[in-house]
Amino acid sequence: VLWLLHRHSEHNQTEYIIEHVEMAVDESSAGEPRSHKFSAIAFMDLTGYTQLTEERGDVAAADLALRLAEFVQEVAGRYNGRPVKLLGDGVMLHFAAPPDAVMCAFELVDRTLEAGLPPAHIGVNAGPVIVRDDDYFRRTVNIASRIADYARSHEILVTQDVKAARLSEPIQYGEIGPVALQGVR
Repeated sequence: VLWLLHRHSEHNQTEYIIEHVEMAVDESSAGEPRSHKFSAIAFMDLTGYTQLTEERGDVAAADLALRLAEFVQEVAGRYNGRPVKLLGDGVMLHFAAPPDAVMCAFELVDRTLEAGLPPAHIGVNAGPVIVRDDDYFRRTVNIASRIADYARSHEILVTQDVKAARLSEPIQYGEIGPVALQGVR
């Protein structure tokens, strides 16, 4: 377990260094946030994580969080995405293009049980974001988080902005209608 934790930490440090070198090259003045015109943000949460922690204990929960981190890193990489934050039972992910985020979300939801994880639910939004200190900010992020909270187990919810992005593979969307999201106007 320590070896896996060390490996995961080493990988995250490398990713962090690469991202910051790229930011230094891209930015004309240090400390200024970098803005992306259009990105996709996804939030993935595991269903029943709190109950599992209560039943199996903190060590099992920590093992599950490590398994989740490795699983998401592997899958997101295939879709030009990357985990931004690990949130215990969830993950925030960034993608340059909404179609990649949607296709990744399908694989994540489909394969969580196979990966030894509880069922997942995901929310995806697309729009402008601001990058600062390897984190993403703006309304796009807030809405992605809120729709992930609204999604049920094994469900992927996307916004109209994501739906408007043309996917190379046809996807049948089901409308759920207007939804009031906490803290979002």
